Amino acid sequence: MEAERNDARAELNDLRQQFEAVELDRAARLKVIEEQGRRLGEFEADRVVQHEAIQKQTTQIDSLQRQLHSLQSHWLVKALQRLKLIGDRAAPSTARSSRVGRQPRLIGKLRSRKMRPMMISVLEDYIATIDAFNRTVQTWMPSGI
Repeated sequence: MEAERNDARAELNDLRQQFEAVELDRAARLKVIEEQGRRLGEFEADRVVQHEAIQKQTTQIDSLQRQLHSLQSHWLVKALQRLKLIGDRAAPSTARSSRVGRQPRLIGKLRSRKMRPMMISVLEDYIATIDAFNRTVQTWMPSGI
């Protein structure tokens, strides 16, 4: 009987030690989980701020692209006017550009064989400017957008 009690006490002590070890392990894991949760919250807050900044920059880039396109359109018209390829009335306007099915006077002028080499040069410069701008914009924009 005494031997059985000693065995039961030894087993109880072993169980208590295992329980304490399990509780220490559980507490350590809980601390890790809580720390990861805190860090995840910080990362999410940073992600939201970065997302808002990206949206703002994207809006600014879109606005700059529209402005550049407008300036390039006006630049092209001015260049063509200086070369006497189009008249002063050919300036772009929203009313004229919204008409469907009408050819601008510029296309009729381009059909002239004498004007084609000069036009090609002007258009090549225009395309090169647009390509350079697009390459610049691509370096500004973060990947994945």
